[in-house]
Amino acid sequence: MSSRARRLAVAFIIITPFGLTFIDARPAAEGVRRVTQTPRGRVSLNPTLAGDGRRVAFESNADLDAGGSPDSFRVFAAPA
Repeated sequence: MSSRARRLAVAFIIITPFGLTFIDARPAAEGVRRVTQTPRGRVSLNPTLAGDGRRVAFESNADLDAGGSPDSFRVFAAPA
């Protein structure tokens, strides 16, 4: 292998990982978005975002759907 080919191969090996790092780099469409307005004295816990980013789920002891539910934790799921 010639010296030029060897240098080219080394440069390729060093530069390729940096290029692959930025292939899927996209700016976020939105910043952080609030999904609940939990009243004072209530808590919303354990938020989870689906792998594809289309659904969010969490548990809360607040009456978020105004259904008059008792003071217990319930699971909520909604499109993100």
